[in-house]
Amino acid sequence: MSVDATKRIETVIKTISPLEVGICVNNLEQMISFYNEVLGFQLVSQIEVEAGKSKETGFTKGGYTIVRLQTNYGER
Repeated sequence: MSVDATKRIETVIKTISPLEVGICVNNLEQMISFYNEVLGFQLVSQIEVEAGKSKETGFTKGGYTIVRLQTNYGER
């Protein structure tokens, strides 16, 4: 691998962090409790997305909730 190719790979790796993961669940309150009480995550924010906006995303027509959690190490 050439030096230029190595530099490009290193640059790409640096630009993709931090990583946030999205998980769809059926019972939000139960999962928040699990992540909080069992795994020790802390609630950072909870945002309600209205049906009109959620339809634009193609995710759902009925609205959804975005919950952001954080580990005790500061990872989100």
